[in-house]
Amino acid sequence: MDMVYMLNRTSSYEDRETGEQIVKNDAIAWTHERCVTSTDPQARVKVSSSVNGDDWTLVAGYTCSVRPYWETAATLAVVLVSFIIALLVLSTAIKNQQHKDLLYKMMPKHAVSQLRKGNTVCEKYSCVTIFFSDIVGFTSLVGYDFGFGCPLLTNITTHPSYFLRSHHMGRPVR
Repeated sequence: MDMVYMLNRTSSYEDRETGEQIVKNDAIAWTHERCVTSTDPQARVKVSSSVNGDDWTLVAGYTCSVRPYWETAATLAVVLVSFIIALLVLSTAIKNQQHKDLLYKMMPKHAVSQLRKGNTVCEKYSCVTIFFSDIVGFTSLVGYDFGFGCPLLTNITTHPSYFLRSHHMGRPVR
């Protein structure tokens, strides 16, 4: 059982328009549980006082009810659901950052910023090389894990002119 209190002020005044007596009861201060036991008068204290025509009442005692049996389980469930939601939000934020990182690796930063603003990105280049090739046995070669990647593919995609010249394939078309 927890100790609780409640401080009330009761004021009465006459309505100027109707002449009717109006009584107003205000709870001024209280603990999180306002209910004080009334079954055992020995377990509570009531102090009343009148100041400037207002009646002040302080009631202190123990809580009047036992908490429901399911309150602990409900609190645990709320904490658990909150934790799961926090993990989902964190996971979403991480995935979003990974998508941004991948996008910035694949496209120029100015193009990404234009796309994020909703603009169309269209750039013109005066000199472009398009390289189509079919590498015989490439699928089976990539299927093996040599532990050092695929340097052949790296050379073709990052240094095509060097690759073509080193394999006597002539000069790339410009």
